Amino acid sequence: MATLSRIWSATAAVVVVTAFTPYLPFARLLGFEALPTPFYPIIALIIVSYIAAAEITKRFFYRSARLAATTVA
Repeated sequence: MATLSRIWSATAAVVVVTAFTPYLPFARLLGFEALPTPFYPIIALIIVSYIAAAEITKRFFYRSARLAATTVA
């Protein structure tokens, strides 16, 4: 279970760093500009939806893989 916690922590860290990158001092040098504020809730919804869809898909995949392994053996 500790591995799952580390994965979620790493994912959250990447999301936070990505969200705040346009506000860092060197962002203008890289051509980054801050998004308008209304975009952030939309992006958050897209990210949460993506994570939920990936988790649901993984559960279906591993459940079917487990069933296939038990019927073959």
